[in-house]
Amino acid sequence: MKEKLSKIARLFFKVVLASLLTVVLLSSLYIAYNTPLTSEVRKLSKGELQTYTKYLDTNPSEPLQFVADKFDSHDVILIGEMHWKKQDVEFVNKLIPYLYRTKGIKIFAWEFGASDLQNEVDSLVNATEFDRKKAIALLRKSFFAWNFEEYLDIFKTIWEINQAIPSGQEKLKFLQLGSDYNPRKLLSKDPEIRRKEGLRFYYDEKMGGIIESGS
Repeated sequence: MKEKLSKIARLFFKVVLASLLTVVLLSSLYIAYNTPLTSEVRKLSKGELQTYTKYLDTNPSEPLQFVADKFDSHDVILIGEMHWKKQDVEFVNKLIPYLYRTKGIKIFAWEFGASDLQNEVDSLVNATEFDRKKAIALLRKSFFAWNFEEYLDIFKTIWEINQAIPSGQEKLKFLQLGSDYNPRKLLSKDPEIRRKEGLRFYYDEKMGGIIESGS
């Protein structure tokens, strides 16, 4: 009798455990299915569009001045660009000397250069002559996707600013916030190698740390 009850108890426990596991699995699947992997993009409503256009119409500001004015109340300004858009990079290239002249901004940072190459970048933008081949090599070492003339021009712009700064005075710092791209490791068949290499691209902490230190 006791043995029969013991079997029933074990069976009941297994049924309860299986039920709990099923609930957990279904809940996880529901959450995963209903959680968007990317942010949703929708068109602005007519009312929203009117709100934004009204603000622009009643608060006119020249683009370069608009960004510069943000430094009156902020220490760090983040500028988003869509990547590989000529006009975006050209705007940033005009912005750098404008910020230096009007606000005395002496640090410019971007995500397109590898932080491991910071010393080489410092050497390039502070050299007596601009080394175009070295600038191209630095872009290639960081990530081949940024090898466009407009990105290269930013090296030249910062070099030109530093050339005009008298010896002994603080130069414009060109901070590199990214990591060098190593496809052999990122695409390795070994999951541990991929995991370790992927951690080098965890930018939320890396970029903030570099900006805070200023070097």
